[in-house]
Amino acid sequence: MSSRAAIHHILVCDDDPALQEVFREVLTDEGYHVTTQSSIVDDKDLLLRLAPDLIVLDLVFSGRAVGLEFLIWIKATPELKGIPVLICTASSALDEETKDRIKELECAFVGKPFDIDELIAAVGECLGSTNVAH
Repeated sequence: MSSRAAIHHILVCDDDPALQEVFREVLTDEGYHVTTQSSIVDDKDLLLRLAPDLIVLDLVFSGRAVGLEFLIWIKATPELKGIPVLICTASSALDEETKDRIKELECAFVGKPFDIDELIAAVGECLGSTNVAH
């Protein structure tokens, strides 16, 4: 665990309770402060209060692919667009258009099922490019 990791807050939006627990345990063990949500947080004021340094986002919630719309909203909202987003979803949820859009929005991607080390590395890369500190 690095002392730098301890200052970063990660918001995980995933509707699978077992995966929420995996994210919480793995990322907390790495020294991150982790908040999990079983849905997207589409309230700008709530997101500003949570002040995440990174959002880990699934694209599919309750069988509906609403994560991409949420991602586009974040990146179009001036107060939120600087928050890095790591997409963590099953590859089957991604068509070529969605993959292209994720790249356009400069988001990282880790496919499910994921390797823990790959997830930790992707989180570190996302946070390494930010200068946010709380």
